Amino acid sequence: MTTTIAILGALDTKGPETMLLAEQVRERGGVPLVVDTSTGGVARNGPTADVTVADLLAEVGVDVEDLHAMDRAPAIRVIAEAASRTVARLTATGRVQGLLAAGGSNAALVFARVAAALPFGVPKVAVTTMVVVDARAVVGDADVTLVYPVADVDGLNSLTRTTLAQGAAAVVAMAQVRPPRRVGRAPIAATMFGVTTTCVQAIRAQLEGQGEEVIVFHANGTGGRSLEALADSGALTAVVDVTTTELADLEAGGELSAGEDRLSPGRGVGVPRVVVPGAVDMANFGPPDRVPDRFADRLFHVHNDNVTLMRTTSEENARIGLRIGRYVAERADSRVVLPLRGVSALDRAGGPFEDAEADRALFEAISDVAPAERVWKVDAHINDAEFADAVVAALPDLGAAGSP
Repeated sequence: MTTTIAILGALDTKGPETMLLAEQVRERGGVPLVVDTSTGGVARNGPTADVTVADLLAEVGVDVEDLHAMDRAPAIRVIAEAASRTVARLTATGRVQGLLAAGGSNAALVFARVAAALPFGVPKVAVTTMVVVDARAVVGDADVTLVYPVADVDGLNSLTRTTLAQGAAAVVAMAQVRPPRRVGRAPIAATMFGVTTTCVQAIRAQLEGQGEEVIVFHANGTGGRSLEALADSGALTAVVDVTTTELADLEAGGELSAGEDRLSPGRGVGVPRVVVPGAVDMANFGPPDRVPDRFADRLFHVHNDNVTLMRTTSEENARIGLRIGRYVAERADSRVVLPLRGVSALDRAGGPFEDAEADRALFEAISDVAPAERVWKVDAHINDAEFADAVVAALPDLGAAGSP
């Protein structure tokens, strides 16, 4: 089976590096398809592309001369959009089976835009220095693999030749992996954090016992965005959103927010969802010295050397509850299940984040907005077995587990 790899490269500045990627793809049995993402023109007698800048710009109705007249930032945005449309079309028609790029911030920006337009399972590999600067911006919510090149991707030397070759070898090998054939319906998604693991594992065990496939997403910002993207694509049967802690980071200023449209009623339309305010008692930061000074008077718990948790306040919990309540109010295919004895492993009786007033503010805000018949209140802690049972029981009439 032919394995064609689309190689993004600005031939005006990264010609030799891009051609090395093409050479390495070819040596490993792949077929390179070089896509020129230059914005400043190509030097005479320089390397040539399979997909030229003019070919790309035809996708967006822009002339090459107009591109060259733009400042760098808008020019990069135009070429990124054009490349994303072109490579997405080639992938959808079966002409491309993988994506590869190398470079710094501009290359990473174009790569990220194209990667976001490709479906899950199409390998997307970038050799980029941005992996240690802002990997989240490059990954987005796509299944991206990043290779740190150690040296800047500028010229060919012993370091860059090695890391570029490794990136090429990786994407060719990955493209030869075909996803397993699905038996039955689409999977059910669940969200999890360390402090809700017991609950999610119990739910997963029950659903898998019913013959369902369950995919668990780490609620670390990127995980929530990936979940919402898969729900948007219709690739899920239902969502068991046990861990909505990313809303706490959004409201309290933590580091793991998934953005304003996490749990937005417009996401995943047609995919039923059971929502739990799991782990919304905490906003997440890195090591203690990364916590902003403005939070000096707040209650913290050191989860480990790299994770510091901050207890959310009653006011923040009320705002989180309002977001959850609005979602349930606007989505008839949703339900919220409330663990009245605590929303995380830290928020149980005697735990470091026990705060009855904050929990009450959360539950009341949800109940004030969401329709009463879609609010299930369970007199249990989130990690108690009976709570997991209640969440599973919330699924059948939403078209998930137990439906024909």
